[in-house]
Amino acid sequence: MWSKILNVLLVAIIILFVYNKFIKSPDVAHGEKAPAVEATLVNGKSFSITDLEGKYVLVDFWASWCGPCIKDSPKVVSLYNKYHGESFSDADDFEVVSIALEKKEDRWQKMAERFGFAWENQIVDVVKFVRLSAFANAYDVTEIPTKFLINPKGEIIGVDQPAAEIDKFLAGRLN
Repeated sequence: MWSKILNVLLVAIIILFVYNKFIKSPDVAHGEKAPAVEATLVNGKSFSITDLEGKYVLVDFWASWCGPCIKDSPKVVSLYNKYHGESFSDADDFEVVSIALEKKEDRWQKMAERFGFAWENQIVDVVKFVRLSAFANAYDVTEIPTKFLINPKGEIIGVDQPAAEIDKFLAGRLN
């Protein structure tokens, strides 16, 4: 009896994985619109991703307690430092939006300062689990770090691309 229950659970887990990874994930090939979740930035200003239309945007879901996120942070900072303020053939600028999914509100700031997060668009969402975040749910994020590259029309054009790939893409569009 236990083997049947375990088999059913295993099949259910596989189905959920396939659904989350392949079916529910953004349709990058057809330029699915980035969810326009409204938020308050850490500086108190209101924010929506639609505020950044006309620019390339990298949305970065991360957390101060996440080892892979910490390892990835210098790459995000490097992209921002290299491309923010630049003019592209089809965009006015490059922006980063970081969404810290934190267990405690005060931890994100130490890491953001440590790595030099110079961008204004920083959001902190205090949650116990990634799936309890309105932002994570809107973008179907189930693990961190997760990144979305958004084009000037507000369409998702890349998910979890390596920094080198994003760099090459942006470099090819510089004026």
